[in-house]
Amino acid sequence: MGATRAAAAGNGIRIPTQARGKRTFAAILEATAELLVTDGMDAVNTNVIAKRAHVNVATVYSYFPDKTAIVRQLAQQFEDERFGYVEEMAQRFGRDDWREWYATVIDRLAQFRLDVPGAVEIRKIVRSSIDLREIDEESTRGAIELIVVRLSELNPELSDARARAVAGVVVRTITEVIDSAFATDPPDMALVEELKVMVIGYLEQYLHGASTVVAGVADDVDG
Repeated sequence: MGATRAAAAGNGIRIPTQARGKRTFAAILEATAELLVTDGMDAVNTNVIAKRAHVNVATVYSYFPDKTAIVRQLAQQFEDERFGYVEEMAQRFGRDDWREWYATVIDRLAQFRLDVPGAVEIRKIVRSSIDLREIDEESTRGAIELIVVRLSELNPELSDARARAVAGVVVRTITEVIDSAFATDPPDMALVEELKVMVIGYLEQYLHGASTVVAGVADDVDG
């Protein structure tokens, strides 16, 4: 949260600390997400956002310097939540069969796009904007670090360099294919199903014969 707040301040965004301000801030973001879905990025401006959020334009500018800053904050929140999904699932790694774990992660990341208002539009904006791409990369790097640790737990013989390469392929492939699946309306969920087959098949060559459950975690569960 501290890093997110610092990043927001660096982009001229004022994060409120009082309850009323937090509600207004959230309303502005929610209104922007709704407008991105219904009207698209080009049609959104601070006047339209203010009207949808039921606040005056001066209030919008008291938190955000411009429309781009609002979209940036939305993108940051989306990527933080997306990474949070992976981080939460990482706590279960070692308790489930690794194949089931990866399939569940992919399913949850796809479902996340359906559950979060404006998620699909925000991802499209992030992918197309050079200014916002670093937010995506930061989330990707965090996910790779989580996967590196889990791969090493299941196969201690993997070198750090190989584990990082494998984790990079897995994380970036999952992101790219899910992005592609949601580039159409309705989403192409068959791509998500094939993604699970592909990722698990790819990892088999590194984790084939590895214990499906991490020993230390299994001991904790059994004990």
